[in-house]
Amino acid sequence: MSQSIQGKSVGAIVNHQKSQLCYFAGNLMEQLPEAINLPKLIDKYLPRYRSRYFTPMVTMNLFLRQVLGGDRSCQHVVSQSSLNYSLLLRSTHSSNTAAYCKARQRLPLELIKSITINAGQWLNKNSHDNWKWLGRTIKLIDATTVSMPDTKENQRQYPQVSGQKEGIGFPLARISAIISLDCGVVLDAEIGDHHTSEQRLFLELSKTLSSGDVLVGDRLYCSYFVVAILQSLGVDCVFRMHASRKYNLKKGKKLGKDDHLTLWYKPQRPPWLSKAIYKTMPKYMLIRELAKKNITVVTTFLDKNEYPKNKIVNLYKMRWSIEIDFRLLKTIIKMDILVCKSTEMIQKEIWMNLLAYNLVRIMMAKSASINNLAPRNLSFTNSLQGVRLFLDIYLYVNEKEREILLDQLLINIASNRVGKRPGRREPRVVKRRPNPIAYMMKPRAELRKDLKNVRA
Repeated sequence: MSQSIQGKSVGAIVNHQKSQLCYFAGNLMEQLPEAINLPKLIDKYLPRYRSRYFTPMVTMNLFLRQVLGGDRSCQHVVSQSSLNYSLLLRSTHSSNTAAYCKARQRLPLELIKSITINAGQWLNKNSHDNWKWLGRTIKLIDATTVSMPDTKENQRQYPQVSGQKEGIGFPLARISAIISLDCGVVLDAEIGDHHTSEQRLFLELSKTLSSGDVLVGDRLYCSYFVVAILQSLGVDCVFRMHASRKYNLKKGKKLGKDDHLTLWYKPQRPPWLSKAIYKTMPKYMLIRELAKKNITVVTTFLDKNEYPKNKIVNLYKMRWSIEIDFRLLKTIIKMDILVCKSTEMIQKEIWMNLLAYNLVRIMMAKSASINNLAPRNLSFTNSLQGVRLFLDIYLYVNEKEREILLDQLLINIASNRVGKRPGRREPRVVKRRPNPIAYMMKPRAELRKDLKNVRA
C-alpha cells in the first residue's frame, strides 16, 4: 500500500486501521478506555503519514505482541503477522523485517509515552474507594536498572559500570517510576543512566503528583528536600528513616510509645538540587517519627487519631508491592535485558513494556471491579497468560465471539488470586546451579585472536 493520506485527519481513518488489526495483530489497544481518545493522540503526534501495511495502529499492536510474547524478536512477530495475513486474506505477504523495523522507528516516543501515562492515570483516577487506604490515593516510588546490547551509542548514553573493562560489560539504564498501590499501574517514569541519582529523577516525577496524594518510598527518599517538595505540592509521605539520619524518639512532642513530633532543620544543598529551588525551601519542618519493632518511619501524617501508628507502619510495609511490580516487569515481561541497539529505540522499548504492563493491569482492574475484588489480590502472571491466549484466538473469531472470549478472560483472571502471606521472608538465594561456563574477561575480538593463535 502506498496510498497517501496526507491532509486527512487520523480520526477519520482510524476505523479502517482497526479493521486491519484483526488480520495482522489482534487489537489489544481496544481495551483502552475511550476517555484516552487514542485517535486524537495519534492525530496529535502523527498528523500526516502514508497509508502502509504497517500503519501506526498495526505497528503499535505488533510491538505490544512482541514485548508480551515469549519470543521477542522482530522476525517472530513479522512472520506471525505474515501468516495471519495469508490465512485470513488469502494473500501472501513478505516476512522480511525491514518494513516493520522502519515502522517502529517512525513511531513517536511521545505517542507511546502519552498512551502509557494516560492509561495509568485514568485507571488510578477511577479506582474504587474500597481499593484505597483510608480513602487516600497511595502512590509508590522506587527505581530499578535494566541492561541492553553493548553498542557504542548505548554506551555513550547509558555507560556500563565503571569497574568493568571496556568490551566485557553492558550499558545500564536506571528507571524510576511512580506506581499506584490501588491498582498497580505505572503512572509515570523517568529514564537516566545508572549514575543518575534517584532524587534527581524524583524531581521530574514529582510533576505527576497531585494535592491529596500520599507517596510511599524506601529510606533513600527520606530526605529533608524530598519531604519539603512534597509538602509544597500538598502531598503527604511515608518513608523509612534513612540510616545516616540521627534521631531520638524520646525528645520532641510525645504522641505515644516510640511516636513523636520533631523539627527538621534545613541542611546544606545536595548536588541534585538547584540553587533556585534550594532558596525556596523552608528553614525547618514539623515531622512525625515513629517506630515499631525494627522499622522506623518518617511521615507528614501528624494527627495520631486520624492516622494511628499501626496503620502507618502497615502502609509502609505495602511499599514492597513496587518491588514485586518491578520483578514482574523484569522477569515475567522480561524487561530486564532490552534488545534494541539504538538509544532512541531503547526508550521506545522501555515505554512499550510499561504500556503492555498497564494494559494487563487494566484487564485485571476490569475483572476485579466486576467480581468485587481488589486488583492487588489477583495474579499478574495468570492474567498475562490469559491475555496472550486471548490475542492468539482473537484473530480467528467474529465480533460476537470476541465478546464471549473477553467475558471468559475476565472470569479466568478473577479465579486466580494471590495468597495472603503477611510477614513472609525468604532468603535471596537460588538452589539451581548455573551451567559451568567461564565468564568473559576480555573483549570478544581479543578472545577470537587467542583462539586463532591456539589453532596456529
